Amino acid sequence: MTQIILFEDQAAARFLPLAWTRPVFDLRCGLWTLCEAIEQSYGQKASALFVRDFLAEAVRERTGLPVNRAPSEGMVLLLNGRLLADAALPEALPAQGTPRRFVNEEGVLLGAWVDGSVLAQGLAAVEALPTEVLSWPLVAWPWELFQRNGERITSQAQGWPLGQQPDLVGVHLLSLSDIFIHPTAQVQPGVVLDATGGPILLEAGALVMANAVMQGPCYVGPKSTIKIGAKIYHGSTFGPHCKVGGEIEETIIHGYSNKQHDGFLGHAYLGEWCNLGADTNNSDLKNNYGSVSIWCEGDWRDTGSMFVGLLMGDHSKTGINSMLNTGTVVGISSNLFGGSLPPRLVPSFSWGGADGLSEYRLDKALETAEKVMARRKVVLSDAERRLLTHIFDSTAAERNNAQGTLG
Repeated sequence: MTQIILFEDQAAARFLPLAWTRPVFDLRCGLWTLCEAIEQSYGQKASALFVRDFLAEAVRERTGLPVNRAPSEGMVLLLNGRLLADAALPEALPAQGTPRRFVNEEGVLLGAWVDGSVLAQGLAAVEALPTEVLSWPLVAWPWELFQRNGERITSQAQGWPLGQQPDLVGVHLLSLSDIFIHPTAQVQPGVVLDATGGPILLEAGALVMANAVMQGPCYVGPKSTIKIGAKIYHGSTFGPHCKVGGEIEETIIHGYSNKQHDGFLGHAYLGEWCNLGADTNNSDLKNNYGSVSIWCEGDWRDTGSMFVGLLMGDHSKTGINSMLNTGTVVGISSNLFGGSLPPRLVPSFSWGGADGLSEYRLDKALETAEKVMARRKVVLSDAERRLLTHIFDSTAAERNNAQGTLG
């Protein structure tokens, strides 16, 4: 069997803070993570991974795979983890033929068919291979994840048993043939599932409570809950063990995070272990209808889009009645509170709001993370502690310089 190895490239830095705690290919877009979509297209799991060094220990623990270590023999299909995979990818980047590397028109490495002994010399060794230029989409910027989410749900759902639903009472289903409800999912009376604009998929153990309205395309992951009266618009993905309520549009909630009260969340990506307090609202549109800029790679970058709301890293939280401006970036393990708009850039391990930010002590942050994860019967391992400690140390300059970088 072909050995498939995924790698991160230098563009990983663009995806901070979401990619502080995970490889870029573990970010979601559609029904799956980028990694899972690649595995689905080739019909097999990755056999090894190349990630940034500080992630290696935690990723090795999470996956059980060799990390940053290539096989010593046999042919390997090396793939860029930012690839937007579909069923045609194996034909475009085949695991056969003469050894060669594949690059796009900009010279970005998409993948390589290479002997493991060559790869064991390091990823740079593939540069000596013959080159084939190939046009294939990559996720270039973090906001593209939610912008492309709806179309990815629609395309990926074609392989699912759409039209399968258990017996339901008092539930309104529009476009039955585009709705999948797992036999163990529950949908309470008064719910409207409107799949006329795209498929709706409810995974095992999902719960949609009474009077919620959901528009497709939309995906609800295992054991996630849509709260009473929620208004879920098109293009949203909720990973496993999320609690979701209020008004949400074109948003990805990675998993194990809560936004279960009233308030608007739109054109956003939330990491894991986040919690938005009651009546938290984010803006996703500027009053002048202009293009939204967002903090990325150390500067404010124009997204070219009118609708960009929030990027929030793992373990971050907001208090009740919080407001977040258009194009806000919140780092890892930050706590925001107060009734006025905080800065659009909130560095990791920050505490406060519009009146100012202070450093959130590492020991307190780890203590809170341990408590939050224990409620879902997940252990904060030593490897995860070391990862969070590394992020704390690596973002000290951001906290110290925050006053000079607020947008």
